[in-house]
Amino acid sequence: AGHDQVSEVMRQVNSLVNAKRLEWEAKVQDLQTRLEACQLDLQSKHETEAQLRTENAQLRGQLSTLSQTSQTLTSRYDTYLHTAQQELASTRADQQALKHASETEKAQLQRHIALIEQELSTIHEKWQAELHNAQIKQETATNHHQVSEQRAAELQSQLQQAQTKIKSLEQQVAINQHSHYDQVTSR
Repeated sequence: AGHDQVSEVMRQVNSLVNAKRLEWEAKVQDLQTRLEACQLDLQSKHETEAQLRTENAQLRGQLSTLSQTSQTLTSRYDTYLHTAQQELASTRADQQALKHASETEKAQLQRHIALIEQELSTIHEKWQAELHNAQIKQETATNHHQVSEQRAAELQSQLQQAQTKIKSLEQQVAINQHSHYDQVTSR
């Protein structure tokens, strides 16, 4: 009978030990699963942080490029405006030199000057608008860096168009001056 009691006690102890072992194994498995989830979350956050740092560096570079482009456009616009103003002053001086020419020649020259002034005004307004747009793009480049690059390319294209217009105006002024001098000297 004593042996049966010992066996029963041993069986109960084994049962309790097995139950505790299963409980501990479940807890260990739960902790391991939670640890893996935390590690995955941490890795994801590290990757997101690295990506944000890369994007931030790219945006800073694009912002710097856009700022330099805006300054370049302003400088070029000032140069071209100054040149055009000099051409206009030269044309006005030519008008004064031709004040004794016929009224028809004077009227033609005045119309030509008015056209040049209108072109200058149009170019000035256009450049002001483009420079304003470039400044807006610079302020929003941190959120729209791709749009900023496209805008800079558009501004460069419009700068070339303005250069072409100014060269055309310079040629027209030169042709007009030459034509008026020929007419005056031929009389």
